[in-house]
Amino acid sequence: MEWGQKHGSAMEYSKDRQNIKRVFMFITVGTGRDRKDIASAIVKSIRIYKPAGVVFFCTRKSEMETLPEIEKILQQENLQIQKEVCVIEDENDFEEIKNKCAEVIGKYKGEKIVDYTSGTKAMSVGIVIAGLEKNVELISYITGKRDSSGRVIPGTERFLSMSPSQIYAQNTYRKAIDYFNDTRFELAKSNFGRM
Repeated sequence: MEWGQKHGSAMEYSKDRQNIKRVFMFITVGTGRDRKDIASAIVKSIRIYKPAGVVFFCTRKSEMETLPEIEKILQQENLQIQKEVCVIEDENDFEEIKNKCAEVIGKYKGEKIVDYTSGTKAMSVGIVIAGLEKNVELISYITGKRDSSGRVIPGTERFLSMSPSQIYAQNTYRKAIDYFNDTRFELAKSNFGRM
């Protein structure tokens, strides 16, 4: 299974990765305004990235209430993907969430995309940190105009994504500079060679 190239926008990313064999998405699932709003946003993300498989990180509540709405839309749109559900016991313990997400993300071989559009703040932090630890290719988020309760208004959604490779490259560069300044030239050369 091959890794894909990194791209700027979600639309570019989707268009350019049509020849990639295995893409996996890791998505936090919250409850939103009426469950259908979150389900719709998550399916939009799945539609854009066209993964072979998706892991849904759910709370007990979102597993019971939001996940069935996601399944319903996936069936209506005939989107057939492999699915795994991972239940988060404490949706506010970001360390537990990060550890569980990292363990699950690490099991998959292929191109990896994290989507933290919904879920608690701790779920978002946990999955993003896990994604960075596991060198995912893309971190994605859906935003849009918000109503008075702070929820995205349906129809105003827009995709934001970033490739963490920028962060990885900066860290490698800083480490190489540190090695160079410590006169550890072979280690510096090795780090510069990775960039």
